[in-house]
Amino acid sequence: MRMKKLAKRSLLSPFADGDFYFPWVHIEDAASAFIHAAFSNELIGPYNVVATETVTNDEFTVQLIRSMNREFLPPAIPYFLLRLVFGERANALVKGGRISNQRLLEEGFNFHYHSLQPALTDLNSK
Repeated sequence: MRMKKLAKRSLLSPFADGDFYFPWVHIEDAASAFIHAAFSNELIGPYNVVATETVTNDEFTVQLIRSMNREFLPPAIPYFLLRLVFGERANALVKGGRISNQRLLEEGFNFHYHSLQPALTDLNSK
């Protein structure tokens, strides 16, 4: 929700070049996945709780800002500034990955929010 607050104030920007994948999941899908796992004897090992649609950090940021009826997009936050503020943790911000939820889907879990736009629309309505 911190990103939403920054977007409302038109202060949210992509990180570095914004070209890296940015895994996301709607809070209701995350909670449902944990409940699904708690009541299933079949799930063993790690599972990725991420939405089906993959987007880059830049795409995520633009869609979030537009979903809030904002148009201003400040320049990307340069990596050196992220590094200055977050130290080594800055690497985690700019080295996203394309993460699959395939194992969870194969176990019968159904995501309600497969794509970003409906998820943002829902979250902005609350």
